[in-house]
Amino acid sequence: MPPDIAVKGLQDGLLITLPGDRWADVEAALIEKLGQDDSFFKGARVALQLGSRTLQAADLGRLRDLVGDKDV
Repeated sequence: MPPDIAVKGLQDGLLITLPGDRWADVEAALIEKLGQDDSFFKGARVALQLGSRTLQAADLGRLRDLVGDKDV
């Protein structure tokens, strides 16, 4: 079962809350979710809520590149 990713609209963008599952699974689920409805996410400003998770600089850079490839 893929990790549950919550998306909430904010005044100036979207808040995406990521679960505490294994990072590779969360990252894959996020990219899949962004690809499901291109018109909804395209050009959106996004804030990620990571909870207590700490991302390494390499993970954050990779995520930025993957999300940027989706025009988010």
